[in-house]
Amino acid sequence: MKFIFLFFFFFGLGLSVPAQNTLYETYSDGGKAAFERGQVAESERLLKAALKEAENLNNRELIADGSVNLGKVHQSQQKYDEAEKLYLRAIEIQRQINGAESLTVSYALSNLGLLYAEQKKYDKAEEILRRALTIREKVLSPNDTNIAVTLVNLGKLYSDQDKLTEAEVIYHKALQIFVYAKDENPQGIITIGDNLIRIYEKQKNYKELEKMLRFCIAIIENHNGKNDSNLLPYLDKYAIVLRKLKRNAEALKVEARIKRIEKLR
Repeated sequence: MKFIFLFFFFFGLGLSVPAQNTLYETYSDGGKAAFERGQVAESERLLKAALKEAENLNNRELIADGSVNLGKVHQSQQKYDEAEKLYLRAIEIQRQINGAESLTVSYALSNLGLLYAEQKKYDKAEEILRRALTIREKVLSPNDTNIAVTLVNLGKLYSDQDKLTEAEVIYHKALQIFVYAKDENPQGIITIGDNLIRIYEKQKNYKELEKMLRFCIAIIENHNGKNDSNLLPYLDKYAIVLRKLKRNAEALKVEARIKRIEKLR
């Protein structure tokens, strides 16, 4: 199992495109669709055209949006210098338009922070992601999941450096927010659970590992039912942990449940 970044691969900054900018929208939507299809060269061509159109219109919001879109493609191509320039451009434009502590600036900062993280520039990544977190904590309610997303990315950053204690603390803060939010989609909770499970496995902390496995199992059961195949990897690990804790009778029951679910597949 790998540690997982939690971020939604949104293109742009969530801007609405006015009707008169339909050419920009055509290029932009086409570029995003091409990227989703894996046609990266075509996506790059269309998104460059979109950015050029935004520049022709002298529309700063569209320039920022287009810069992020193209930056995402360059990042996927490992053209990190080009992506960095585009993200920095978007940050500066959003700062000028909406202020240094606006949500749009925090979103643009997150893109840059994740770019640095991908390059293992950990100090830079932490600085930028903490700036994004500070803005979100000032602007949003304490239990907004956008705060949790940034916390998870910070936790991933610590995990990558084997700073497991720091990562654990951050992940639990994020987990509390997602649980409080009672989101119908449990993906955020499960993602954090997966990351914590990995930490406890590395630490051989079987007591905490058992708790987190039970927690993830309960979340999946509540959303998908008690016979869902997504339970299997968690039940497998749970049975192993019970064996480690010398609770063999309980492990046998879990192993029997695994067999019953497998027969239903």
